[in-house]
Amino acid sequence: MNLLQMSLSGAIFIFIVIVIRAFTIHKLPKITFLALWDIALLRLLLPVTFRFPFSVYSILRRNVPVLDTLESGIANFTADILPNQPPGMETETVQAVLTVQNDTISVSVFFIIWAVGAAITAAFFIVQIFRCQHEFKTALPVQNDIILLWRREHPLWRTIDIRQLTGLSTPLTYGVLHPVILIPKHTDWSNERQMQYILFHEYVHIRRFDMIRKLIASAALCIHWFNPLVWIMYIMFQRDIELSCDECVIRHFGRKHRKEYAMTLLHMEEQRSTLTPFSNYFSKNATEERIKAIMKFKKKTIFALTFAVIIVGIGAVVIFAKAPIANVTDFGDILRGEAPFFYVSEGTAASKHIVDVPALFDPYDTDMKIWNFAVEDLDGDGNPEVILSVFGAAGDMGGYLILHQMDGKIYGYPANNRTLMNLKEDGTYSYSDPTGVVEGGICSIADFTETGYTIDKITYGQGTYKGWESFVVNHQTATEEEFLTSDAEQAKKPDAAWYDFTTENVNSGF
Repeated sequence: MNLLQMSLSGAIFIFIVIVIRAFTIHKLPKITFLALWDIALLRLLLPVTFRFPFSVYSILRRNVPVLDTLESGIANFTADILPNQPPGMETETVQAVLTVQNDTISVSVFFIIWAVGAAITAAFFIVQIFRCQHEFKTALPVQNDIILLWRREHPLWRTIDIRQLTGLSTPLTYGVLHPVILIPKHTDWSNERQMQYILFHEYVHIRRFDMIRKLIASAALCIHWFNPLVWIMYIMFQRDIELSCDECVIRHFGRKHRKEYAMTLLHMEEQRSTLTPFSNYFSKNATEERIKAIMKFKKKTIFALTFAVIIVGIGAVVIFAKAPIANVTDFGDILRGEAPFFYVSEGTAASKHIVDVPALFDPYDTDMKIWNFAVEDLDGDGNPEVILSVFGAAGDMGGYLILHQMDGKIYGYPANNRTLMNLKEDGTYSYSDPTGVVEGGICSIADFTETGYTIDKITYGQGTYKGWESFVVNHQTATEEEFLTSDAEQAKKPDAAWYDFTTENVNSGF
């Protein structure tokens, strides 16, 4: 899965979470949304998928089949020129392919734009980190009876420092292995209840490693800076971290403390300071939403908890799943660019789409395209293969691509331009060696495997530049006359039907 695939499938998931959040923000545990944002972040950062009947990826692929061309460009950062698509395909989907390919976009341009944006975004966060670290070093440790009692009641394997900082307006937490709770210098320590709220809120941040969450979210934003939904997710993710901590505070102290805690929140919000993205503020994001959530807090029902678990589970499956590789009934989806196939080359198989095919034969020939296709049973197993002819404008070079179904998957096998000539209805065809003079004859495909295919040389002649020297007919040594007779009989066989590679022909044939 490439960068653009990850970003767009992640964007779809983010949009779904935003919609769910809008309708259930006060009905589900707030940690539900944190879990969903965590899943979205993993989707944006990890290029992993598994095959499943339903997925965000399959929705994306069905609606934007040209994405693989762009995605592979951004992911691989090569300087290749995108190939052209075969003419005649007039649907909206294929027109999008034509537009992208005929523009011959240089991939390096995408990389430069992406790299500049990522560098600027990362620079912002790095500057903030160093600015905050420099400022936080001036904080002084605090020791009093409230802190001593609080430490005993809230043990943690990581040592928590509590410090005071001049100029700080609201409490915050920073650090991972050695977390620090920073308290404003002007804090009223005589208000013990308020201090209990503040310290417990920050303790929840520390216990749940929210600092790491924020770092991961910032990394995702740097990588996917071009995606507006990732920016929205980053903001809402910050809000939901605070909402979830607020919920933990209310659950810990009891519903009767809601109003008092909300007043503490308002007091802190009045004195909030400037943005420091890698710190956890006691009250920083969407104060009105937080107060509403505090006042509407109530114990969640078993139904709500079960529904939350189901949503998170489904979300995790859907976002990391992608549709199974098409089977034989899906040749049309592959030819329309709606499904991938396994391209077999040098013993390995890689996922490709129909838009990739011309470049597989010559990435530098912008006139290389798929001209037509045939449907014949090449290996005699009763299941037909699809054969694509791929050539340049002059009709030379290029070759053929054979699409074969095996074990529920479709594989694509390249063949050079001296094979699959004069293809017949029975699957036999003419071939010659690359020079065209050392060996040539009639053959068929004996077997397909996941790493390639083997051919059955039925009738052929072998020789040198001076002429043929030996002959084989129907796998038996033969004379030149017998060879020529067999070749004439082959020519009389019905030719395979070839169809122009157009939308109408693909739709009518599949």
